[in-house]
Amino acid sequence: VSSGSKTNKKKKKWLIPVIIGGSAAALLAIVLIVVGIAGSSSKVPGEKKTDSGNTQITNNSNKPNNNNKTTDNKNNNVVQNSSANLVETGDVLTIECWNDEWQTRVINFMPGYTQDAYNSNKGHIGDVAVKWIITPSDNGAYRNKLNKDLSSNADVDIFLVESQYAGDYTLPGIAMSLSELGISSSDLTDQYSYTQQVVNYNGNIYGSSWQVCPGGMIYNRAIAKEVLGTDDPKQVQNQCANWDKWMAVASKMRDAGYKMTPTVDFTYRPYTANCQSWSGGGTISIDSNTKKWIEMSKNMADCGYAGTFGLWDTHEDFYKNISFCVFGPAWYFDFCMQYGAGDSIADKGGWALCEGPQAYFWGGTWICVAEKSDNQELAAKVLKTMTMDQKVLSSITETYHDTVNSKTLVKKYAGNGYWGDSVLGGQNPYTIWKDTLPKIKSKNLTSYDEYCDEQLTTCMRDYFNGTATYKEAENNFLSIVR
Repeated sequence: VSSGSKTNKKKKKWLIPVIIGGSAAALLAIVLIVVGIAGSSSKVPGEKKTDSGNTQITNNSNKPNNNNKTTDNKNNNVVQNSSANLVETGDVLTIECWNDEWQTRVINFMPGYTQDAYNSNKGHIGDVAVKWIITPSDNGAYRNKLNKDLSSNADVDIFLVESQYAGDYTLPGIAMSLSELGISSSDLTDQYSYTQQVVNYNGNIYGSSWQVCPGGMIYNRAIAKEVLGTDDPKQVQNQCANWDKWMAVASKMRDAGYKMTPTVDFTYRPYTANCQSWSGGGTISIDSNTKKWIEMSKNMADCGYAGTFGLWDTHEDFYKNISFCVFGPAWYFDFCMQYGAGDSIADKGGWALCEGPQAYFWGGTWICVAEKSDNQELAAKVLKTMTMDQKVLSSITETYHDTVNSKTLVKKYAGNGYWGDSVLGGQNPYTIWKDTLPKIKSKNLTSYDEYCDEQLTTCMRDYFNGTATYKEAENNFLSIVR
């Protein structure tokens, strides 16, 4: 789950949990000093704080992420076997993260891991001690701590990043590429390509994820039956397969007395999934596809198809039949739609899932090995085992119901005989993710993205509500982010 997400983590119920079978230093200094020092309460020059408190680097234009760049040199493939010797001199493997999500998976499924009897943040893998440093992400605390430790003599072997700021860390001089860790292209063929694009810099991959976070359209079954005559995911998908069809359904919903979606903000992530980078050419500008979303959202607001409040302000719609659909990944309908409240639509199995008009992802965590690590060989083993080993990934899925980063396992769990989701009325979400995941692409993510996304949706709210012209809202946005 993305650390910036606001979740209500109640224990998920699955209806049918059936288990079958069992130079670099200078670059590092430039990047990290800009971001800030841990514990500092003052704003660092060139730094912006997002609404969720994460630090954003704003003078990063000379370090494009180049997520989709590949190399034509056959001797310099994206990932290749490395003959370089990995350092293995440390007696402590230090792992930095913001919560215990990945920690629990390592403790339970990393072969040879033994946990300290008195402290869950300590353990051993063989003769090497394991030390977990968990710093909550609130107000940018995790990133500030990580930046301080990466740019000092502190011991860091493995660290975790999220998609919205991965590009600040998945760079030479900060993280080791998978090829340097001895991980080959053949090791990665079962992963979904978008997860590699997120951590790709100049054709090299600098991290790996055990999970995928595909998003879909989560719709109200009762409203679908009333207005569309069916709640079958395939038939609903046919009627919402692109944004023109989706808007036509929105008109039907309005005429029947329903909102299409609680707020226009729900459509932002899927609609803008393939937009240009915010900082193309070093200048912040609104790309043409984002402008189309703005006009669609204005139309939705004017026609009464949706509200204009903030995404996380939605609650009533999860209890009453007010809106037809929302957009989100599995962690959203697991933890954010009031499952477990006792009288919510989720508690009654009243939602269903289809792909919707656009394939996209939302969230995810990537594992990186610090270039400064003194336990590179063990760190590489942990990364590879926890994100690529089929047995480990299968155990994670069957225990925690994570959607894991494996084409083979997603296809397997999409088959008959596996679990259904109680929030979705018994529907197996893997049947949707199987077809959605290959279509997902990661746009050229930069450190500007999260801050610009938040500010754009906030500033455009005045335009949607009729209290500002488009130009006034645009100028307000640009004045804030430039």
